[in-house]
Amino acid sequence: PVTNLATALITVPDIAPKINCYIMGPWYEPSRRVWNKNEWNTKNDLDAMDILLDTKDLDLYIMPATIAQDLVLDRSQSLGMFPPKDSLFDYVTGRWKALDLQNDSIPMGSLALIEAILHPEMSSQKQVITPPENVQRKVHVYTKIDADRMKKDLRKAIEAYPKRN
Repeated sequence: PVTNLATALITVPDIAPKINCYIMGPWYEPSRRVWNKNEWNTKNDLDAMDILLDTKDLDLYIMPATIAQDLVLDRSQSLGMFPPKDSLFDYVTGRWKALDLQNDSIPMGSLALIEAILHPEMSSQKQVITPPENVQRKVHVYTKIDADRMKKDLRKAIEAYPKRN
């Protein structure tokens, strides 16, 4: 996703002020104000991440891996939340069962970002200065999430989801 947006910003820079961009991003340590781009999502296209960080008119919201890592689901317990014989949930649970995890924990960074967007009261954010190697500007960084409330909201959404075959 950052690759496509970075390409669009290079091609049509005038779109930047029209976009609110929410991304999973680099490690960020709020207490020390230290960035680390050695993170899976960031490393997939570091050049694109730098373009987003350098684009002054882009309203950028970052869910750092440092914060998102707090939202972890237990695979065994989570599989039990899904209704049996539902094609969408069969797909999700099939993917989860196929994960080659060192333990039974499933990191849910993307869910943390989605929950933070949908329910701002479940997270905290502040404006910080971009990493020193980038254009110095302010971006929004999530500094805390309420992982327990986010898990409860996921369970509630699953329970309310209409069964499909």
